[in-house]
Amino acid sequence: MHTQTAIKIILCSIVVAGLCACVPPATHAQNGLFTVRPAIIDEKAKARDMLAESLTLANATDRTLLVYASVANVAMKDGAQEFLDPSQADYASSLANWIEISRGVIELAPREEKKIDALIRVNLRARPGMYHAVILFHEGPTREQAESNANGTVSVAVNVEVAEIVKEYVSLREFAPQAPFFFGFPVRFVSRLENRGDRAIVPHGEIRLYDRRGHEMATIPVNAEGKELAIHETKTFEQQWQADNGFGRYTAQLALEYGSAQTKTLQGDALFWVIPWKGVAIAFGILTAAIAGFMRALHRHYEKRILHARKRHPVIDLRK
Repeated sequence: MHTQTAIKIILCSIVVAGLCACVPPATHAQNGLFTVRPAIIDEKAKARDMLAESLTLANATDRTLLVYASVANVAMKDGAQEFLDPSQADYASSLANWIEISRGVIELAPREEKKIDALIRVNLRARPGMYHAVILFHEGPTREQAESNANGTVSVAVNVEVAEIVKEYVSLREFAPQAPFFFGFPVRFVSRLENRGDRAIVPHGEIRLYDRRGHEMATIPVNAEGKELAIHETKTFEQQWQADNGFGRYTAQLALEYGSAQTKTLQGDALFWVIPWKGVAIAFGILTAAIAGFMRALHRHYEKRILHARKRHPVIDLRK
C-alpha cells in the first residue's frame, strides 16, 4: 500500500516537472514546508566511478520538521515514464541502487538549513547509456506517514550518463629499414603495427631522417592515405626515401599518433647506411690505384737500396 502511494507521489512530481519544462528550470525543489537544492543532478561517469553529491534542505516554517529520504528509478517505455522499485531492479541498470543516502530521520529545526551527502557508486557492470532516478524527501512524524503525505514530498531528479569505455591500444611490432646498408636510392622502411584494442584505428605520423651530424635530411609521411587498422589486425606500412645523393650513416625516427577518445603516441628509431655503388666503385678504384702506386714506389725504393749497397760493398769472387 505504501509503495503504491510512493509511486503515485513520484508520478505527480514528474508530471508537474513535465508541465514546467517550457520555463527556465528552478534551482531548488519545494513544497511550501521545505526546499531542496539543487532540484536536478546531472552527471557523466564511467563504470566503477564514484560521484559525491551534496543536497541542502531548508525548513521554510517556524516548526520542527521530520524528513525521510527514499529513491526510485525512472525509465522511459513507449514514450511514457515508468517507475521501477529499486528492490526489483537489476543492480547493473538501477541508478536508484547506485545512490547512497541516509535513510534515517532528518530533523530540521525552524528555518534551519542542513546539508545531506549522497554518493553515487556506478555499478561495475553498468552499460553505456542514460540512467534516471529521483530522490524523494517526505515530511511526516514517521516514515510510514511521511511516505503517504503527497503534499509533504519534494523530489530531486537524478540523471547519470554512463560513457562507453573504449580501449584503444596499438603495439609497434617493428620499425626498421629493409636492410642495414643501401647502395643507392630509394631507401625503404617497414613499420608493423598491431591493433590490440576494441576499436578500429587510423594511425598516422611521419619518419624524420637525420645525418650523422644531427642535421634533418627529410620527413616522410606515414599512412597519409588513412588506411584503417581493424580490431586485432596486424598491418605493415612501407615508406621510402628518394634523394639525389647521400652517403654515410643516418638515423630514422618514427613518430605516430592514434586514438579518438585520447591521442596516444608510438615512437621508434633505427640506424642505416647509404653507400652508393658508383661512389663505392670510384673509391675502390682510387684505393686500388693508391695501393698499386705504393707497391711500385716501395719496390723501386728497395731496388735503389740494393744497388747502392752493391756499389759500396762490391762482392769479391774468391774463386779467382
